[in-house]
Amino acid sequence: MTPKKIPLRRCNGCGESKPKKELVRVVRAGDGTVSLDLTGKKPGRGAYVWGFDAVKDSVGKGKAQLVLCAGDLSEGTRRRVGAFCEDWVEVADLPETQFALAQISKKPTGVFAVTDPELAKLCRKNLAAQAANQKEERPCQ
Repeated sequence: MTPKKIPLRRCNGCGESKPKKELVRVVRAGDGTVSLDLTGKKPGRGAYVWGFDAVKDSVGKGKAQLVLCAGDLSEGTRRRVGAFCEDWVEVADLPETQFALAQISKKPTGVFAVTDPELAKLCRKNLAAQAANQKEERPCQ
């Protein structure tokens, strides 16, 4: 009996091939919106990324266009990411939690690198739009 084949995908941050379940998929839909694909089944153009070690490599090699952090990342980790990426690449916060991201990965991951310039641009645009919508939804005090 032949062993079950494990699907591999290449991380856009570090370029290594990893089992699909260990990576997180970022999707750009046809209308240009960008989101995390927690199910691995959303339609659209996708890119796979891995955790912080790969992010460090990607930033160090000058490949990272944007670094994304889970919304519930600890202050200390967020500071370390910011300090490491300072002067090299912009760091932005995602609304998704590490728990939500861990549902598609075998290990908790809270930091991601985006290496595609167009995807990074769309991520920035969508995160800015989400921030603007949140400001509009808050009532005046």
